Amino acid sequence: SNSNSYSSFVSRTKRLLLRSSTSNLGAGNPAQPQMCRGEQVWPERWGMTRSQVRDLLDDLRCDPTWSKESNVYELVKGYVIPWTCGTGMGYALLLNEDEPKEVNVMISHCFAENAEEFLEAVLRSTTEV
Repeated sequence: SNSNSYSSFVSRTKRLLLRSSTSNLGAGNPAQPQMCRGEQVWPERWGMTRSQVRDLLDDLRCDPTWSKESNVYELVKGYVIPWTCGTGMGYALLLNEDEPKEVNVMISHCFAENAEEFLEAVLRSTTEV
């Protein structure tokens, strides 16, 4: 029956996820704090405000080297990395080093997607707190 095959699928998936997650414990590079003004700042405080996202989009659109066809890879390589190079901080923390912002929404994206469409989707999908 369909319910038995679904239950079997769920059971197999849970076993695979459990096996995968436990076999990778301690592997890789877990998130580390960034140093900001001599203090450790953990990822929970690497947030940006909605208005900062709007400012980023506006700044990009005003930059003559920016292309509205740019994807997120190009945004990071051509803008975010040069802006943050040598600071030891990511873009959000660098913007808010005086008062790091707590993250209240986690947003996922695809690096190959159009950067302007991604930023516009963030703006459409959020409200200022």
